[in-house]
Amino acid sequence: MERIIDLMYILGCFGILIATIILIFMQKKVPKIFGHYSNPEWNFFLKRWYAERIVRKIKKDQDVLLKYEKNYDNEYPKLLPSSKSSESQFIYGCDMNGNYLLLKFTRFQHRIAELWLVLRLEDGTTFTLPEHPDTRVCNATPNKFEAHGLTLENLVPYSKWRIRFSGLLRRGVRREFSELINENELEFVRFNFFWNACSVPQHWPFDWSPKLMATALALEPWRDGNWKFMLNKADSGGYDQFGALKGRIFIQNNKIDFSSTQNPDENFTVLELNLPGIRQRRWGPSKTSHLHRTASFVGVLQDGTVFELGAFSSKTGLTHCQFGNFRTPYGKVFAIDWSDFHLSNFAENSSQLPSNSVINLKVNSEKYKLEIEFKNERQFPLMGGNPFDWLEHNVPIECKVNGMKGCGISIFWYPKRNENFLHYRDFLRVKRVFYRHDVETQKLFSLT
Repeated sequence: MERIIDLMYILGCFGILIATIILIFMQKKVPKIFGHYSNPEWNFFLKRWYAERIVRKIKKDQDVLLKYEKNYDNEYPKLLPSSKSSESQFIYGCDMNGNYLLLKFTRFQHRIAELWLVLRLEDGTTFTLPEHPDTRVCNATPNKFEAHGLTLENLVPYSKWRIRFSGLLRRGVRREFSELINENELEFVRFNFFWNACSVPQHWPFDWSPKLMATALALEPWRDGNWKFMLNKADSGGYDQFGALKGRIFIQNNKIDFSSTQNPDENFTVLELNLPGIRQRRWGPSKTSHLHRTASFVGVLQDGTVFELGAFSSKTGLTHCQFGNFRTPYGKVFAIDWSDFHLSNFAENSSQLPSNSVINLKVNSEKYKLEIEFKNERQFPLMGGNPFDWLEHNVPIECKVNGMKGCGISIFWYPKRNENFLHYRDFLRVKRVFYRHDVETQKLFSLT
């Protein structure tokens, strides 16, 4: 009789354990915000505690040397296995005078690329590619980050890049799509920058904060043991690295007379810039294939601090995952461990951009208050895809972090939706607009 009672006790405890696991980890319905973002449930804090332990264990198993000292191949163009694969380089730098340079080069199969190039000077002059807001290019150089007069060349892995451009840029920002290009708005611009790293790369996802990753995992339902694999998709990866752009810009003042004996440099306004900022490297499935939307901020403060903060939402899997890093004036990099930033509060509708915001952060056990003023009058839209299947708003910002002034950029990315979006258009054949038969362009390239 006692054995039967002991057996029933054991079975009862086992049943209670199973029921507890089902209640805590395997609920089927998760409340949603705006019909997409998962809302915390009653067991959220317990799930987050357990998820953080798992994430830290996985992170501990990573071979740091393999990530950024031995695996130099990640710095070079990758083999893209399918039409939905892509890889990108994003580089941004700005200074306190209002100068900034924003570049992004996204590669696809069959020499297709998407290019962003926005250069703004302290007097308010802004230069963009002639086709912008259309970013599509169909004649990129194979196996290189090179197209449309822009070249991104790796000199020292994880340390130094050369960025060169020589061609025509539009003076001003065009916010509506048009197949027509007014040549009177174009000016010849050439620049040569070196991007130098000032930190080791922060690899995605396991160099990000375990606390933020655990929060993202705990928001979602756990129906089986595969929940931990939501952090990273197959054949995808990337890293972020702080650094600075330093170089010279040549802007043509007037029509160049090559028969003249005067110094060619006299035809150009020459500017030297030093722009601290960030480089972001990504590869994997194209964003439109798996993302609901993204938003990110990059800022540079007067004391030399540089920060990034962002979040992405997947169509399936993680509906809200934050990330971010702070680089102090002394060169140390810390992951952002907590923030009250949520995508649902920031321009969920692409036609309703915010004017200002306050975000609270916690970095290295210290609290920070990030105040952002969005310069919507200077925002510039970009779009791409074949046909158009995404839209992005890039909004310059002025910010304060615990009272320290700074400036930067905010980026709001959206996939194609049914409302307020361009209809189907054939893929445009983009020409190398910097090439002109009536101008000896090799002489322009040789200017120093």
